[in-house]
Amino acid sequence: MAAAMAAPFKMGKNKVFLPTSVYTLVRGSGSLPPNQAMFHVPLNTNKFDVRDYLYNLYGLVTTNVKVMIQQAELQRGTSAQRRANLHMRVRLPWKRPQSSKRVIVTMTSPFKYPDPPKAAPGEDPFNLEVREQMKQRSKYGRRGLGRGLSAFAINGRV
Repeated sequence: MAAAMAAPFKMGKNKVFLPTSVYTLVRGSGSLPPNQAMFHVPLNTNKFDVRDYLYNLYGLVTTNVKVMIQQAELQRGTSAQRRANLHMRVRLPWKRPQSSKRVIVTMTSPFKYPDPPKAAPGEDPFNLEVREQMKQRSKYGRRGLGRGLSAFAINGRV
């Protein structure tokens, strides 16, 4: 369907057959107008790739594409070293994690975000038993062992 229409802008030479990159639709902070949407995209894509991607895959006509690169904060050591509190005891080198790229796309027609997923009919989102089991697992480790608890008691196989 999208191939039959003529694009209202100059198409890029990047043909999209089977996409290999992931474009994640993100709910904005609520300050976006209804004809704009925000995506998280890989760092190596540019605004022309985004426009071609959305047009070729979804037939979405865009009027404007804004690209923002969010630079990550400096950190000492790796995440595993920080989890072990090694950065408190030893002076670790500074490291900057990978940045992220956000794209705000302005479309010709208004866009409504999909509704958030709902819980299954028999599932209670505030199940106290499951919440208590999760607390025990986080308190006593991955398997929930310690203080007389066994892996079978935690997993419900008493």
